[in-house]
Amino acid sequence: MSNLENTATRKNEIAEFLVKILDSGLKEIFGEYAASIIYDYMERNFSLRKDEIPTRIEEFRKGLRKFLSTGAYVVEKAVLKRLYRSYGLEFEEKENYDFEDYFEELKRKLKSEVEG
Repeated sequence: MSNLENTATRKNEIAEFLVKILDSGLKEIFGEYAASIIYDYMERNFSLRKDEIPTRIEEFRKGLRKFLSTGAYVVEKAVLKRLYRSYGLEFEEKENYDFEDYFEELKRKLKSEVEG
Protein backbone atom coordinates (compact mmCIF):
# COMPACT_ATOMS: atom_id res chain seq x y z
CA MET A 1 0.00 0.00 0.00
CA SER A 2 1.40 3.43 -0.95
CA ASN A 3 1.82 6.29 1.51
CA LEU A 4 -1.02 8.14 -0.20
CA GLU A 5 -3.37 5.17 0.15
CA ASN A 6 -2.25 4.67 3.73
CA THR A 7 -2.93 8.34 4.58
CA ALA A 8 -6.36 8.20 2.90
CA THR A 9 -7.22 5.03 4.83
CA ARG A 10 -6.12 6.66 8.09
CA LYS A 11 -8.22 9.79 7.35
CA ASN A 12 -11.26 7.56 6.77
CA GLU A 13 -10.57 5.76 10.05
CA ILE A 14 -10.33 9.09 11.88
CA ALA A 15 -13.60 10.30 10.33
CA GLU A 16 -15.35 7.05 11.29
CA PHE A 17 -13.99 7.28 14.81
CA LEU A 18 -15.14 10.91 15.13
CA VAL A 19 -18.64 9.89 14.07
CA LYS A 20 -18.59 7.02 16.57
CA ILE A 21 -17.51 9.29 19.45
CA LEU A 22 -20.00 11.99 18.45
CA ASP A 23 -22.75 9.39 18.26
CA SER A 24 -21.93 7.92 21.65
CA GLY A 25 -21.77 11.42 23.14
CA LEU A 26 -25.22 12.32 21.84
CA LYS A 27 -26.63 8.99 23.01
CA GLU A 28 -25.05 9.45 26.44
CA ILE A 29 -26.60 12.91 26.78
CA PHE A 30 -30.01 12.25 25.23
CA GLY A 31 -30.44 8.50 24.99
CA GLU A 32 -30.71 6.31 21.91
CA TYR A 33 -34.18 7.41 20.84
CA ALA A 34 -33.61 11.16 21.14
CA ALA A 35 -30.25 10.90 19.34
CA SER A 36 -32.00 9.15 16.44
CA ILE A 37 -34.53 12.01 16.34
CA ILE A 38 -31.66 14.49 16.07
CA TYR A 39 -30.11 12.50 13.20
CA ASP A 40 -33.48 12.28 11.43
CA TYR A 41 -33.91 16.04 11.82
CA MET A 42 -30.45 16.65 10.34
CA GLU A 43 -31.14 14.40 7.39
CA ARG A 44 -34.59 15.85 6.66
CA ASN A 45 -33.71 19.53 7.12
CA PHE A 46 -30.05 19.68 6.12
CA SER A 47 -29.60 16.57 3.94
CA LEU A 48 -26.87 15.63 6.40
CA ARG A 49 -26.28 11.98 7.13
CA LYS A 50 -24.44 10.90 10.27
CA ASP A 51 -21.43 9.66 8.29
CA GLU A 52 -21.07 13.09 6.62
CA ILE A 53 -20.73 15.05 9.87
CA PRO A 54 -16.89 15.16 9.97
CA THR A 55 -16.79 16.80 6.53
CA ARG A 56 -19.83 19.02 7.09
CA ILE A 57 -19.33 20.04 10.69
CA GLU A 58 -20.61 23.59 10.20
CA GLU A 59 -23.95 22.32 8.91
CA PHE A 60 -24.13 19.93 11.85
CA ARG A 61 -23.53 22.78 14.31
CA LYS A 62 -26.16 24.95 12.60
CA GLY A 63 -28.68 22.13 12.65
CA LEU A 64 -27.94 21.29 16.27
CA ARG A 65 -28.41 24.93 17.28
CA LYS A 66 -31.61 25.21 15.30
CA PHE A 67 -32.97 22.02 16.85
CA LEU A 68 -31.80 22.57 20.44
CA SER A 69 -31.55 26.37 20.54
CA THR A 70 -29.33 27.53 23.42
CA GLY A 71 -29.06 23.97 24.74
CA ALA A 72 -26.83 23.18 21.77
CA TYR A 73 -23.87 24.95 23.39
CA VAL A 74 -23.91 22.57 26.35
CA VAL A 75 -24.14 19.57 24.03
CA GLU A 76 -21.34 20.87 21.80
CA LYS A 77 -19.01 21.32 24.75
CA ALA A 78 -19.79 17.88 26.17
CA VAL A 79 -19.19 16.24 22.78
CA LEU A 80 -15.94 18.16 22.25
CA LYS A 81 -14.64 17.19 25.68
CA ARG A 82 -15.41 13.57 24.92
CA LEU A 83 -13.74 13.74 21.50
CA TYR A 84 -10.57 15.31 22.85
CA ARG A 85 -10.43 12.91 25.81
CA SER A 86 -10.83 9.91 23.50
CA TYR A 87 -7.56 10.91 21.82
CA GLY A 88 -5.78 11.55 25.12
CA LEU A 89 -5.93 15.30 24.63
CA GLU A 90 -7.13 17.94 27.04
CA PHE A 91 -9.98 20.15 25.91
CA GLU A 92 -9.22 23.79 26.64
CA GLU A 93 -11.77 26.52 26.03
CA LYS A 94 -10.46 29.34 23.87
CA GLU A 95 -11.80 32.82 23.35
CA ASN A 96 -13.61 33.32 20.04
CA TYR A 97 -13.51 29.58 19.25
CA ASP A 98 -16.65 27.91 17.97
CA PHE A 99 -17.60 24.24 17.67
CA GLU A 100 -16.12 23.88 14.20
CA ASP A 101 -12.89 25.65 15.27
CA TYR A 102 -12.32 23.07 17.99
CA PHE A 103 -13.27 20.26 15.65
CA GLU A 104 -10.89 21.48 12.93
CA GLU A 105 -8.13 21.90 15.51
CA LEU A 106 -8.61 18.31 16.60
CA LYS A 107 -8.52 17.11 12.99
CA ARG A 108 -5.28 19.07 12.40
CA LYS A 109 -3.70 17.51 15.49
CA LEU A 110 -4.72 14.04 14.37
CA LYS A 111 -3.55 14.68 10.82
CA SER A 112 -0.13 15.80 12.04
CA GLU A 113 0.14 12.57 14.07
CA VAL A 114 -0.76 10.50 10.99
CA GLU A 115 1.73 12.29 8.76
CA GLY A 116 4.27 12.26 11.60
